[in-house]
Amino acid sequence: MKRVSSEGGSPHSPIKENQNLVVHLNENKVRCLVCQTEVRDKTYSIQRHYNLSHASEYECITGDERKDLIAKLKSELSSTHQVN
Repeated sequence: MKRVSSEGGSPHSPIKENQNLVVHLNENKVRCLVCQTEVRDKTYSIQRHYNLSHASEYECITGDERKDLIAKLKSELSSTHQVN
């Protein structure tokens, strides 16, 4: 039985993307908006990458400031990579 967390369900949810600063490339891969590393599209893998690599720097950014950061990072990424 697949377990779904109460924090947003599937890794494709906007909540997971906002919490972990990733964007989905396809069904199997996501790209980190901060370091542009490809990560397996599994909740554990996404959270592990974020927690080990970026949480200490970005966890204090919340609300509109975080939305603005995500928009900025997505625009930077879209200039170098095709994103969905």
